[in-house]
Amino acid sequence: AIASLGFRGEALASISSVSRLSLVSRTVSSEAGWQVEAEGRDMAASVTPAASPVGTCVEVRDLFFNTPARRKFLRTEQTEFQRIEDMVKRVALSRFSVGLTLQHNQRVVHRFEKAVSDAEKQRRVAQVCGPAFIENAVHIAAGVHHRATLGLIIKHDGAVLLEGRNGNDGNTKLGHGSSIADPRHS
Repeated sequence: AIASLGFRGEALASISSVSRLSLVSRTVSSEAGWQVEAEGRDMAASVTPAASPVGTCVEVRDLFFNTPARRKFLRTEQTEFQRIEDMVKRVALSRFSVGLTLQHNQRVVHRFEKAVSDAEKQRRVAQVCGPAFIENAVHIAAGVHHRATLGLIIKHDGAVLLEGRNGNDGNTKLGHGSSIADPRHS
């Protein structure tokens, strides 16, 4: 079940209406998984048993293949991919318990394995933010009345190392397991 990140199941119908969507999922208690495939507006989904590891894999191919009017609002392929990549990186930083793989043009661009231990989490942060971030980061932890703040902040003298890195301002804010995109929080 999709129970996090503010993502609700009805979004899958919207996504599948403008793409070729495949979802494969298996629970811990199941011996086999199930695959659902849908393509375009007809919304006729095929459901078949599938060999699958525990978890869920969502694949979206050929986005807007059947809605040429929507294509005129898209930027270049590189710009659109950068937006998707940034979102995947934010999820990688906010959900260490989830493994993520981002593929583009049949090539794996990023693979973020589940991170349980502190060392694995630190490796994932370095993978997303770069080794300079980890080298200059300070761990913070504070809690008051069942509320906790945990994270990493960059030391002032290390901030220059992150400035403008890949078009990113180096600021990523996360709350309740998801990223905060509101520019007022910068």
